[in-house]
Amino acid sequence: MNGIKKGEQVLRDAETALQHLMAEAATNGEYDSLPTLAGWAQRVGKLPDEPEDSRRASRRVVGKSAGTNSNSAQKSMRKRRSAEYPKFVRDDNNLVKIGWSKTDRSEYEHKASRQTVQAIASSIFRLGRTGDRFAMEDVLPVEDLGGDQIPNYQCYLTLAWLRSIQLVERHGRLGYTIAKGIDHVEAVDDCWSRLANRSTAKVGSAAEQNE
Repeated sequence: MNGIKKGEQVLRDAETALQHLMAEAATNGEYDSLPTLAGWAQRVGKLPDEPEDSRRASRRVVGKSAGTNSNSAQKSMRKRRSAEYPKFVRDDNNLVKIGWSKTDRSEYEHKASRQTVQAIASSIFRLGRTGDRFAMEDVLPVEDLGGDQIPNYQCYLTLAWLRSIQLVERHGRLGYTIAKGIDHVEAVDDCWSRLANRSTAKVGSAAEQNE
């Protein structure tokens, strides 16, 4: 007996059991329960004779539900990824940003020396000290002490780190502002000293590093 036949027999047995319950209810005067039991028995009795098209439709609904659950799981995973990255660590005298590539589904790294980070941070703080909002296009290009232009990706790396340590705040598409009432240079030095060292410490999220 295959699975379908076994299932049909289970349904037949269930219908018979419900009919016996109806008889007991009538004998015991439990007339209020008769309509409910009769409805159950009627629905169960029709299931084995249900057209194949209806069964297929039911299977499609189940499959769609499973697909929906799978999509929800994927969305949840992407949210966790977004919360986990970027991460920032020190590697000798360099700031390393570890990000997650949605396209490649793998980590990637950008790196900038401490001297470069300080030069970029100084440019950002100098522009933001008026309290007005600014865009990174207003900051770029940034030159190092030798007069050479710093690659833009290192400028955005530094911006991301300054945001992670709450020295810069983003206002959606309206731009950025810098934290008020603090010594920004001292704050950068302090946060740098507290960065996890890649060679000696487990990499953690930006929030974890600054708790």
